[in-house]
Amino acid sequence: MATARIFALALLASVPSMLLAADASAATPTAPAAAAKMSIKATVEHDGAKLAAAGTSSVGETAKLRASDEAHAHDLSVTIVSKNDKGYAVRVAYKRDGKRVVKSKMLEFSGESATLDAGGSKITLSLAPVKAKRARIEMPEGDDPLAGL
Repeated sequence: MATARIFALALLASVPSMLLAADASAATPTAPAAAAKMSIKATVEHDGAKLAAAGTSSVGETAKLRASDEAHAHDLSVTIVSKNDKGYAVRVAYKRDGKRVVKSKMLEFSGESATLDAGGSKITLSLAPVKAKRARIEMPEGDDPLAGL
């Protein structure tokens, strides 16, 4: 009988610690996955001029690109809306000399580039993933296998 009481007390003593561990794991926020950066390159052809602009963006972010020469200023607003099995869906807005030419146009990327005809201008957009830069690991000098730990 005494053994049963000791077992019951040990069981009751372990329940709060199990509950605390369960609460701690449930309350610990999980870090969202880092969004992959995409390199955006735009080529604007207008009145015989071919201008280039570049930037980076992630899905859901808007990149502002500007290509200009002495005659015109071309402003692009590029938002990568979603990524699917076939490619990307991108929303593009375009202003030339501060005047809106394209308010909002959805482009579907099935390859690396897509073209938009916009009021006398031809805009070619290309997307490519940006490679993450990795920090170089410096190894300590010497023969000690535990050096640096």
